[in-house]
Amino acid sequence: KLTVVVSPTPTTKLQVDQHLYAPKALMDRVVDQTLSPGDEAFGCAAIPEAQWPRFPSRLVALDGIRFPDNAGSILRTAVVMGFDAAVILPGTVDPYNWKTVAASEAVHLGFPLKCCAAEELLEMCDRHRLLPLVAHTDGISVESLRVPPEKEGFALVLGSEASGPSQEYLDVCTRVKLPMADLVNSLNVSVAGGILMHSLLNHPGFAVRGNATSGG
Repeated sequence: KLTVVVSPTPTTKLQVDQHLYAPKALMDRVVDQTLSPGDEAFGCAAIPEAQWPRFPSRLVALDGIRFPDNAGSILRTAVVMGFDAAVILPGTVDPYNWKTVAASEAVHLGFPLKCCAAEELLEMCDRHRLLPLVAHTDGISVESLRVPPEKEGFALVLGSEASGPSQEYLDVCTRVKLPMADLVNSLNVSVAGGILMHSLLNHPGFAVRGNATSGG
């Protein structure tokens, strides 16, 4: 339900708790683009709450991904592929930025998200027996990945295309990559991430546990 609507002129089409008025030029500035005729209003709605899974076994972590299109695409892929949750690491764009929401087509609203630092993510991996992985061109293929028998899932860190993953993940995570033709040395992070996510879900070394919720 919309709680607040902002528009340059009054409207009776929407039932909301509060209606604010602002010049169109100011509204264009707020949303960082020129609003098209017919779209000259925007609203605020409460984001559905999502419980963090009690026993996560399939996590994707976004590390320093600044472009909303990439972040939104990764989050959409995580939802569609049945990941348990996503971790938003420092330097990553706000997952509720309107461009991120547009890129994901809003499917990640209500999906479990946690904003945390490297230490908390790695501690989470230890606690839930998840294998920490990081996408990197200097890594091994998913097919070659040997999963220790005590591991019951994985957390895949996807880093920025510009600067790559943070050193703290490179130091402790197993590096995985996609097989690439000689003419190409990298893919867009959302494309590469989606392929890696699918490959890991189908890796025989990962036993998927129940996805009970409520817990940390």
